[in-house]
Amino acid sequence: MDELDTKIKQILKKQINTPKSFNYAINTAFNKKEENIKKKALKAILISFLGIVIITGGTYGGFIAYEKIWKEPRKYDINQEKPPKLTKEEKEKVISQEQIKDKAKEILNKLGYPNEEIKAIDLNRSYSDDSNSYYALRTNEQYHNENRNIGITIIFDAETGKFNYFLNNDFQEIKPKLESISQEEAISMAKNTLKDLEFPVDNYKIKEVRNEDKNEYTVIFSREYNQIFNAYDQFQISLGKLNGKIIAHSISGKISNAFENNPYEITMEEAIKIAKDKENEFSNIPITNITATKNIQKMNTFLYQLENNIEDSSTIKIDDAKERNVWEVRIEHLENAEIIKMQSEIENNLELFKKFMDKRYFVDATTGEIIGGTRRAFFKLKKL
Repeated sequence: MDELDTKIKQILKKQINTPKSFNYAINTAFNKKEENIKKKALKAILISFLGIVIITGGTYGGFIAYEKIWKEPRKYDINQEKPPKLTKEEKEKVISQEQIKDKAKEILNKLGYPNEEIKAIDLNRSYSDDSNSYYALRTNEQYHNENRNIGITIIFDAETGKFNYFLNNDFQEIKPKLESISQEEAISMAKNTLKDLEFPVDNYKIKEVRNEDKNEYTVIFSREYNQIFNAYDQFQISLGKLNGKIIAHSISGKISNAFENNPYEITMEEAIKIAKDKENEFSNIPITNITATKNIQKMNTFLYQLENNIEDSSTIKIDDAKERNVWEVRIEHLENAEIIKMQSEIENNLELFKKFMDKRYFVDATTGEIIGGTRRAFFKLKKL
């Protein structure tokens, strides 16, 4: 490769998406045997391409130059970056136990437990990136007995005092006493209760309503974009009615404004090819089924771990703040007696794991990068 080739390829590594016509022309020019023809072709293509980008500000005929978003994970030592115990300076930033206890009493009253009392308060390190610390308040001094967790747990962000989580571990004892309610009544109760707790219900749609055992309902609210629910921006409540009043089992979820709503520039067929080509690097086992659906996902370290033979995800960290439109490509492999026989070996061997497991690849809808993925249920094992 001569100096011109190198310079052109360096420019093309600026990590922008190029139209298929440019890709085809460039690849054809590089493959030209006649050196003079190749140089002329490459110069013409490059000048034309750069001219279009400069004149149009990066757009031409619907083409937009998009920056690549994938960033390689960095090494991460959780004990060094977030030591188990809070520092004195961190403790000074939190609100007082008296204030958080008053907030917990309000929550108990609103969720149907006016007679319960807070008997334990813990200030702990948070290992999420949302906050440094959280308060966990309990109605039992002990969190669990010999058989199960007990009592009510309420969690708040320790710095802001924002309510994050509620769970009554003893709800099984209440279930048989719950009154019969309709799905419409459960939805109304859920909305009113969450609004009272300052959840922005009106900005969310109902994603799912489940009728649990004994007249308990779970209502899930999620933000919807282009008919796709964002699982990273949703919350839920499980509740019933007792003596004519709402009584809650649990509240959980997260409110997020990190979705970028990036455009779908990559077609489904292109996404499938990208995922299939990557899968073929790991496995020569026949693919029995491959499908792709639109979804919203974050970056994760799944692919990076496979490519670099890293088993422990806690040793690396990636910027997962962005929520992006992706094609979620699902790949399934041939199931046979040999795979069943090898199951225990596969679970304990990364190379076999890469080769045989079914996967889901997250192909960014705009840039075509694989920004993460996950494994499916390990195998749909069948006795043959």
